Amino acid sequence: MIKVTLKNIENFGLPLDNTDKVLARGTSKEVLKRLEKNHKAKTHEICSKSSSSGYVIYEDSRYNYITPEDKHRWLTNYEVYVRSSFTYKFWIAVYCFITAFEV
Repeated sequence: MIKVTLKNIENFGLPLDNTDKVLARGTSKEVLKRLEKNHKAKTHEICSKSSSSGYVIYEDSRYNYITPEDKHRWLTNYEVYVRSSFTYKFWIAVYCFITAFEV
């Protein structure tokens, strides 16, 4: 299962104060599932930030066998997936609701 969390949204530097970065659903989910199946890895794990501010897919030696093209495709499609997710839209709404009531 491909997960989207607030941490993933923050890792990609996506804003919560507007909907400028929201995208329509596309084929990114199918691409991610195919990559997960081919490389036997979970997207939400390897596309998260590591402790050294890089992405796990580039920093962890367990993923050295993945080609640079697949790594780039994986991160790009996951960002598209995050940007088009209900979770991202939900957190934008929560942020706007909270800031509307701040004095």
